[in-house]
Amino acid sequence: MEALVIDDETDIGLLVCRFLKREEIGCHQATTIAEATAQLNNSAFDIFFLDINLPDGNGLNLLPLIKRSCPHCKVFVISAYQHDDEKKKAFELGADQFMSKPFSKKQILSLLSSED
Repeated sequence: MEALVIDDETDIGLLVCRFLKREEIGCHQATTIAEATAQLNNSAFDIFFLDINLPDGNGLNLLPLIKRSCPHCKVFVISAYQHDDEKKKAFELGADQFMSKPFSKKQILSLLSSED
């Protein structure tokens, strides 16, 4: 199983990857939409952690591309801002869960166990 964490805050990406690796899930990071798109085109992923606010645009714009290239993968949207409009849009575009920052290891593990 492989995951891609797309977040411009590298510390968050490292933290999520550390949690995932302990669960024996491979983990890669991207800090921009461009980096994520390149990795998506070159690798297969089962799980995505997708931040909304990225330096080169709205992360939700990646959701249709992710779902087209990987219809059965899980996408967990993460954001420091929990606006109802963005949350609604995330689910309309195919997000499986929406998680507000800051989050804990327990929340991440709960998402993973609910997807088994």
